[in-house]
Amino acid sequence: MDVFENIPEQAEAKRLLRAALADEGPAHAYLFHGPPGVGKRAAAIAFAPARAASARGRALFAAWKSSDHD
Repeated sequence: MDVFENIPEQAEAKRLLRAALADEGPAHAYLFHGPPGVGKRAAAIAFAPARAASARGRALFAAWKSSDHD
């Protein structure tokens, strides 16, 4: 299932986000930039849970949760 299927247009942005989801080493931040109405919020809302649900995202969360982060 494509997490970006409900986002029209923006083929290049969706390609880059799909590549980020497939990447083993996630970036520390992702910037969604552009004029109003191009789908930044929709893309970010679709991207965030997909990134967190990836195997790498789950591993990073487990490592953080088990560390001393007070």
